[in-house]
Amino acid sequence: AGAQNEGQTSIANVLPAIVLGVSLLLPFSAAQRFMWIVVFAASIATASYPMADAMGCDGRLAGELVTTSTLASVVTLFLWVLVNNAILLWLVFLPHNIDYVNLSK
Repeated sequence: AGAQNEGQTSIANVLPAIVLGVSLLLPFSAAQRFMWIVVFAASIATASYPMADAMGCDGRLAGELVTTSTLASVVTLFLWVLVNNAILLWLVFLPHNIDYVNLSK
């Protein structure tokens, strides 16, 4: 079970990057891309604590996960939005008349 949880954690850590990459390939507006990043980089649902407690599971662990992920998302959401905006600015202001493949010629 420990290996399965580690795999889920690592997928959760890179999921916003995967969503950002896919959203760059699709014809999304900046607002739509922002929305997808926020959805996939947000913290754990607060309903997981009472649900775990009511089902006789580890409610304290669920509460700790909600608290930790909420505090971490304050920083990580800011960073994902910053990365999104940096990529958007790079795409908008990228000179389109430069041949990036043959720069040495």
